[in-house]
Amino acid sequence: MVLSPDYSANNPFDHLAPQDYYLKVGLTKDNGCFSQYGPFALVNQSGPSLDEASMQITNSTCSKSNGAIHNISYRNANRPHLHCLGRSHREDRWQELGPHRCPSGKIPPEIQRRRRLRHHHHRSVRDKDDGTISYDASHMVIQPSSCKGDDGAVTGINPSTRPDFSWFNTATGNVIGRVEDLSYAEAGTYQLQFSNAYGCTATTNDIIVTRKNFQDNTALDVVVWDASCDADNGYITINRFSADPSLYFF
Repeated sequence: MVLSPDYSANNPFDHLAPQDYYLKVGLTKDNGCFSQYGPFALVNQSGPSLDEASMQITNSTCSKSNGAIHNISYRNANRPHLHCLGRSHREDRWQELGPHRCPSGKIPPEIQRRRRLRHHHHRSVRDKDDGTISYDASHMVIQPSSCKGDDGAVTGINPSTRPDFSWFNTATGNVIGRVEDLSYAEAGTYQLQFSNAYGCTATTNDIIVTRKNFQDNTALDVVVWDASCDADNGYITINRFSADPSLYFF
């Protein structure tokens, strides 16, 4: 197949497939008088590739940039780099291939051939995030402590996982409970701290348990009728109280 009948009009030849090529040079006035040069062998150079057979991934923990990737090797390339893609944004942070620290997310190794071609590895490596603790306090219920004693309570805080619980009295720093709900609490300020085996922690904002003190209720408009003749015929009538009597027992 003749690629170009006019060498001077199409030089150099490009976009060629790997095979042998010949250059035929002859006289324009005598097609039978020519010389042939070649072959010019165009070989197929293998593109860059990564060997992930021994790759080891250490997941990040607690939403920190402490994940790691080890043992990725490469062929037919300059020294590759790892590009960290964060979970919510692209980080313009490049690191040499090998042990490194990245946030959880996709981490595509990018390798560049020794010539001018650039190639992204076909598969991203996912570095998971382990152990991060979150919680939902939107349904939290705080029960005040009553005048009868220390019977306040805090319920309805829901963690994303099943961590360990520690309730702290912020005034003393003492741990007063190690279950999810706080019971028998005196009036005061508390925090609930979550923790797990990964070393991750999360702590709520201050939670204030108040005390319901007894509200005085005074009897008003009282009618007293004395007993007479040694008979049990006296009586006391209370027509009105200073507070709602339905809130009390008598």
